[in-house]
Amino acid sequence: LGNGIYGVERASRYYFGVGVDDLSIGQIATLVGMTRSPEYYEPRRHPERAEAVRNVVLGLMRADALVDEVDVAAAKESDLGV
Repeated sequence: LGNGIYGVERASRYYFGVGVDDLSIGQIATLVGMTRSPEYYEPRRHPERAEAVRNVVLGLMRADALVDEVDVAAAKESDLGV
């Protein structure tokens, strides 16, 4: 997921400083969004792109009933945390 990072656990620790089990919904959505183009959506270099793709993923998660609207709204209001 960019910067020579391979695997979700390593990416989680690299970008957010926590293991996969401790990621927030917004952080999960950020990592999922990055998979399409890790360098383009790299949150430290391109936070506006990372935030945009995170919000798209959050919308898809909501549409699939994986998260509720309250959690999506809170995640969209939060910063990227990188």
